[in-house]
Amino acid sequence: MERLIALLPLLSSMPALQVFVGAAVAVTCVAMVLRANRDRHEVPPPAPGSVGDAMVHLQGPAKVLSLLREMREQGRQ
Repeated sequence: MERLIALLPLLSSMPALQVFVGAAVAVTCVAMVLRANRDRHEVPPPAPGSVGDAMVHLQGPAKVLSLLREMREQGRQ
């Protein structure tokens, strides 16, 4: 651990290395987001009656709100 702490002043004096590492991290993050977005469009929809239908909280806030509105309307009847 002491060896790593001794490297801190050396690394802080290398702004080019810091820029390179920052750029590499940024490019990796953007690539992961783009891949996740592409994969989301390629996934088939879940089968009816699957786990996604039972766990409403995993379907997103819009679905939860619509189900709550339906329950409120049924309660008024």
